[in-house]
Amino acid sequence: MLRCAVDAASRLARFARLLARPDDELELDAIGLVLGDWEAAADERADDGVIAAGRARLDALAAAAARRAATAAAPWAGARAVAHTLFVEAGFHGDHVDYLDPRASFLGEVLVRRTGLPIALAVLFLEVARRIGVAARGIGLPGHFIVRVDADPVDGPAGEVLLLDPFHRGRVLTEDDARAQARRAGGPDAEHDPGLLSPAPPRAIVARMLRNLAGVYGRAGDLERSVEVLERQALVEPHNPAFADRAGRAAGAARRLN
Repeated sequence: MLRCAVDAASRLARFARLLARPDDELELDAIGLVLGDWEAAADERADDGVIAAGRARLDALAAAAARRAATAAAPWAGARAVAHTLFVEAGFHGDHVDYLDPRASFLGEVLVRRTGLPIALAVLFLEVARRIGVAARGIGLPGHFIVRVDADPVDGPAGEVLLLDPFHRGRVLTEDDARAQARRAGGPDAEHDPGLLSPAPPRAIVARMLRNLAGVYGRAGDLERSVEVLERQALVEPHNPAFADRAGRAAGAARRLN
């Protein structure tokens, strides 16, 4: 059955409200938690409950990381505490089994299932780190997503960074490792990109999560879910009219099938 237009519009409006903040004030945890709300109940109160429940889980993980950070040795005590809490104590890990499972992109599902795609696990790390004051940011490498943590005064000289791979249980990467990944996924020119290790702003992270989902639903031939994703891509990247056009065409194709 074709999705209920009223429910779909309500879900989209909630997503738009979350995106209405300035880039540096976007609530990445809330956006990640409602991403994929088309798979669940459409009631806004249920959506609020999903956000509250997800944030409670994030808060609990952050509290555990803060306790560990308080007794950990420098440098990078906070970042290593977050990594240990998530990937050793809580057992979060990359989903090596099914990259095409949309649940691997939804932060709420990742918190429950403790597995997900690189970018979803990176968002998990970023949100736990933010809660304990660790300056972590995402880096969108070609074909992969990692985290960088900038040094604070107890970690080392200004400008030093720690690179971590949440998909591989927080493995520490060198810059050469990151450039090798870029070369494998993007070709020899990618590793020489001067902006390769530049942080991705929150809106760009949301856009990349949606691109992943567009691929998942596109390969599955799921037109209705593709519409949901395309509509959100149009909100995140309003300067690109292709998303709104593709959403309209996908919606028309879905109606014809029903």
